[in-house]
Amino acid sequence: MEAEESEGYISSKVAGLFDQGGHLKPEALKQYLFAGERFYQRSSELDKEICGFEASIKRPFFHVKPLDDDQLENWNLYLDFVEKNGDFDWAVKLYERCLIPCANYSEFWIRYAEYVDAKGGREIANYALGRASSCFVKKDKYLGTEGGVPSFSMYYSMFKEQIGDASGARALFVEGSSNSTSDFCMNINRLANMEKRMGNTKAATEIYENAIQDAMQKQNTEVLPDLYTNFAQFKYARTEIKSG
Repeated sequence: MEAEESEGYISSKVAGLFDQGGHLKPEALKQYLFAGERFYQRSSELDKEICGFEASIKRPFFHVKPLDDDQLENWNLYLDFVEKNGDFDWAVKLYERCLIPCANYSEFWIRYAEYVDAKGGREIANYALGRASSCFVKKDKYLGTEGGVPSFSMYYSMFKEQIGDASGARALFVEGSSNSTSDFCMNINRLANMEKRMGNTKAATEIYENAIQDAMQKQNTEVLPDLYTNFAQFKYARTEIKSG
């Protein structure tokens, strides 16, 4: 809310209603009533919007049947609204409510994690992603269809890397990796780059070398050109860093 509509502002007006002699100040009373009216109007507007979102929630419980697009949109708009107008605790409570019917939708878990992490709640974010990974979104494969968007496990792996949990990041990466030919090179590149970011250049090199050897043994000639190219670029980047 704006400053003149806040509870703190109204409290200051209450404190200034009387002069030192204990007499009511007419102008201060006028300002107090005006501020109270503004606060009431704003609260009424918020309540009306909240009632609209609540009325649009058709399934507040978990079910394996997918939610329709209108329900998903309503939850997203409701979360937008609370993040903009509410405090952290209110937002967390709404996210937890949302994640009951939307438990199988990885985008809501990721949104929750990113919101609380941005507010300093990294432990809450890590715990939420852990719940999602162990209990839900098990069948989730891709969050998008363009540009090689990583799976939920890949996202959680990157989060683990970010917070310094190297072993957790590696385990989740393996879990989220696809064995399809089209994704093989991309996953090898991601894993090598992850090891490189964590300072394990030897491990990153071995990832490329092992992948190339494995592809040659399996006569998987389709992936070899990309593997060689990525490995050459990796070694060239290392050489540039050392020479610089």
